[in-house]
Amino acid sequence: MNSGVHHRGAHVAAALLCGLVLATGAAQAQIASPASPAVLPKEEKTGLTTLGAVELGAAGSDVDAELTELMQRADAAFLKAITLIGRGRGVAAPQGTLGQVVWYGIRAEVKGEERKAGLAAPLKSAFLTGTTTLGKGQKLEATGDLEALKAAARKLLGGGKDADQKDSKAGKGEEKANAEARPANRQVSAGGGAAGSTGSLPPYQPLAYPEKGGSSGSSSAEVEMVTSEGCQPRALLDQGVVYPQSKLVTMKEGVIVRDGQCTDSFQSLPIQKSFAGCEYAVDIEALKAWPQYRPYYVNAAGEPVYVTDCMQDANAPADIVKDGTACSPIIDLEKLVATRASELVYTSMSGGRVVVASCRPDEGDTLPITATADGCGYRHDMPANQSFKQTRKVYVEKGVSVAVSACADDGAAIPHVLDTGSCQPQVDYVTKKVTPLARRLIQTEIGLVTIAECAPSPELAADLFATSEGCERIFVHNLTGDESYRTERFYYEQAGTRAYVGACVAAANAAALPHQLETTGWQNDDTARTALPQTRVYITWNGEKFEVSSAQVRPDAVAVPYSFVRVETVPNPDAFYYEACNKYVETNKSDTYARPDGTQVGYVTGPGAPQGPTNACVTQSVEMSFGGVGQVGTDIYCWYGGRAIKLREDGETVYGAGVSPGAIGSTGWYLVQNRLDMGGGEYKDVGYTVGSGGALMYGGSAGGRCYAGATDAMKAAFQAAYGL
Repeated sequence: MNSGVHHRGAHVAAALLCGLVLATGAAQAQIASPASPAVLPKEEKTGLTTLGAVELGAAGSDVDAELTELMQRADAAFLKAITLIGRGRGVAAPQGTLGQVVWYGIRAEVKGEERKAGLAAPLKSAFLTGTTTLGKGQKLEATGDLEALKAAARKLLGGGKDADQKDSKAGKGEEKANAEARPANRQVSAGGGAAGSTGSLPPYQPLAYPEKGGSSGSSSAEVEMVTSEGCQPRALLDQGVVYPQSKLVTMKEGVIVRDGQCTDSFQSLPIQKSFAGCEYAVDIEALKAWPQYRPYYVNAAGEPVYVTDCMQDANAPADIVKDGTACSPIIDLEKLVATRASELVYTSMSGGRVVVASCRPDEGDTLPITATADGCGYRHDMPANQSFKQTRKVYVEKGVSVAVSACADDGAAIPHVLDTGSCQPQVDYVTKKVTPLARRLIQTEIGLVTIAECAPSPELAADLFATSEGCERIFVHNLTGDESYRTERFYYEQAGTRAYVGACVAAANAAALPHQLETTGWQNDDTARTALPQTRVYITWNGEKFEVSSAQVRPDAVAVPYSFVRVETVPNPDAFYYEACNKYVETNKSDTYARPDGTQVGYVTGPGAPQGPTNACVTQSVEMSFGGVGQVGTDIYCWYGGRAIKLREDGETVYGAGVSPGAIGSTGWYLVQNRLDMGGGEYKDVGYTVGSGGALMYGGSAGGRCYAGATDAMKAAFQAAYGL
């Protein structure tokens, strides 16, 4: 067995999969007549190997397995063609995941056709694993009636034709012995091949078996199942746990014939607290507020199940305190005192402020009420030419004055003072008359204060005259009528002094000045390839221009189209590519148009030919390596090939093509040793070796060495000679 899966007894599996139908001993041995005792099947164990990975959830998953151990036996080799099919489920436990698989059927391919059959006595596997997944290739142990399994497999395969001859004979012998030992009135269970069958096996018939667990058997067989229906979970509030309960019921032909007693299952569920929908329990005398909650647990469907109604959480009471932040003092204007008030509140678990009792006075905690003129003014009685100072009642809380009454008269009347010197006269342009005005003032602690602005004084009326003096550069404009008007203003005289009244207005007898237009710019629309003129409106008076309206696009402006200039190719510096050290810049073909303001705009019509190539690399170094040895006369030479290492502008390294010297004597050949002259025209090679390190040139009798690398001087010469 795999180390990650631990097997438990059948009682663990039964408690684990509440509601999953398990075949009972009666179903496995078939239903006998009352006169004949039932023959119980032989319970055996065998090893299985899963054929795929599945999740062990509460809803259950389909599982396939091969009979790894059983099919190794000589009398059961035909089981290699059989796939065991079952339904697996699991629940979480403190030690890991408790899992069970009920193997309720078999499957095989016979003559190109997939066949399935149910097991009258399903096999069962129970185990404990550290994960929620039953993996592919998992080794499991199954318990059940293996002889009935083999018989069902023979029938599915066509009477055991795939089994060897020895097994076939053994099977027939077993059937004969069993037939002799059984009463003649035994029934054969649906699914076939179980112990207790009589006669030869019927021909194969495909079996309709449940998709999500259960077993197929005779419709008259009694079947036991573990179910939670009709059982209420047992809650222990003091221990904080809930025990789901289940019971064992016996069913026959879909009807419960025996109903068991509800008992605790092996699983316990923690009780949690839900404060939603529960109000606090308040004790004003104790100044305490206790939160309340509904205990609940989470069922297999992930839904909360409430155990009781709201109950008090005695471990987390909130203090009830006084809070006057939302209360205003109680005002007593007769006694001129303000009494502070407060609410009784507590803070909920979520941090919210909860009011227990509304604002009520705090006896003995008072503030004095006084009169002040702050925030009040004067009440004016214009017909009587007099005013009255007003005050209001306030109390001071933390340095802030709070009004408790409206402003009211306080003290003797104050007479009005009339002032005509600081007012502009009243002008009647129809009658050409001017009437002086006067304003009202009163004497206060800070001096004279104006209480009413200027009012007419008819007894001082005077004649009104018009003049253009002071209005020479001021005009009244009529944009709709495309004309402007010169202006004039009025004056009157008192005691020989001229006084001007009002602003400059359109002169009654002056001729209108026509508006003129001047184009100062353009509003370009590159999408439409047109532009609207921006014009300013002006008038001319005495040879000088005066602006009427600043430059803008007028409602009646006519769009002017762009004019075509040329076709050109424009490089796109953001679009380029490299070929080794060559850089190419992509281009666009563009139609160029001239705008009315003299500027130009291009419109891309498609891609153009790329520009380039340009060199995008710099040589960083030359890489040289030993290539071989040559000899000329009495001299031995080492030769080296090389290539340039270049850095492209985008950071990529580019290697040049390899270069080798053309002939001895050219750059890349280096003398390492003269041969020894032995006299008489004879020479002796002192030999050479190839080692690591930089290249070295020397002569003499000690022998020469060609090095794998090259010196910087050699690299520089090589680079210069071959243009690297």
